[in-house]
Amino acid sequence: MYSTFCVANAFIGRALDGRLRDLNSMKLQKLMFFAQAWRLEKKGIPLFQDTFLHGATGPALPFSVLAAFLGVIRGLFPGKDERAPAPP
Repeated sequence: MYSTFCVANAFIGRALDGRLRDLNSMKLQKLMFFAQAWRLEKKGIPLFQDTFLHGATGPALPFSVLAAFLGVIRGLFPGKDERAPAPP
């Protein structure tokens, strides 16, 4: 089982490499939801331990996890045509 942050970092890394377009917090959470569902269906075990909550716009990670991701995403993806430098 992976940590939630490890799975999120994998998606963020794909976005930085240009293999995942227009990543935002909602898209990241939905991708993580589908990755979790796929793993449960195929292997019968979860990909990560956190549980999704029912949000107004779909599945949502707990606030503590989401708050950490929002800080990273806002720094890495300021705009469609801009790309912030990688953190040290």
